[in-house]
This record gives sequence, structure tokens and C-alpha cells, in this order.
Amino acid sequence: MPQFDSTTFASQLFWLLVTFGLLFIIASRVLLPRIAGILTARQEKIDDDLNRAGIVKGEAETALAAYEKTMADGKAEAQGLLRQAAEEMASLAASSSWRLAPAAAISSVACRSRPWASALPSAMVFS
Repeated sequence: MPQFDSTTFASQLFWLLVTFGLLFIIASRVLLPRIAGILTARQEKIDDDLNRAGIVKGEAETALAAYEKTMADGKAEAQGLLRQAAEEMASLAASSSWRLAPAAAISSVACRSRPWASALPSAMVFS
């Protein structure tokens, strides 16, 4: 085997060093700067994406808080309207101009003479 011939060791070591040196120079001057540039650009993009994600997260939290506040205000307003309507119904039921009657007590004459009366709940009829 020629690799183990002691007379060619010197020339094999010389060409090994020359080849390794050339490959090292090419790699360090051409390949490594390109790789370093790609890695730098990638890291900058990741940092930019993380910053934008933080900004968008803050905006989303603000929007969520506004939504929850609007929903709470709407629920409170609806509860107030329901409470007010219940109070008005109670006061109308207690007044002398309204009386509670079963649905069968509504006469057909009242419905014909007052067409809007059929739209009223069956328990409320004008006296």
C-alpha cells in the first residue's frame, strides 16, 4: 500500500498541509462571512419579530380590556333597564288604570276596537 510507504510520507504530508491550508483560507474568507451574515440577519429578524409580537400582545390586551369593559357596561345597563322596566310594570300593575286579568278575560270586542291590544301581553288589559 502506497500510503504506508515511508519514502512518500514527506510528500503526502506536504500536500496534506497545502490542501488543508487552501481549504481553510477559502472557508475563512468566503464561506464563514456568508454564514455569519445569514446568522446575523436571522437573529435581527427574530428580535424584530419578538418586538412586534410584544407590541401586538400589548394592543391585544388593551383591546381585550376595552371589550371586557364594554361588555360589563352593557350588562350593567341591561340590568338597569330590566330593573327599571320591572319597577314600571309593578307601578302600572298597582295603579288604577291597569288591572291584571287572565288571558281568557280579553274580549274579542276589545281586540277589534283596539287592534294594538292584541300585541299586549295577555295579562295586561286597560280597564
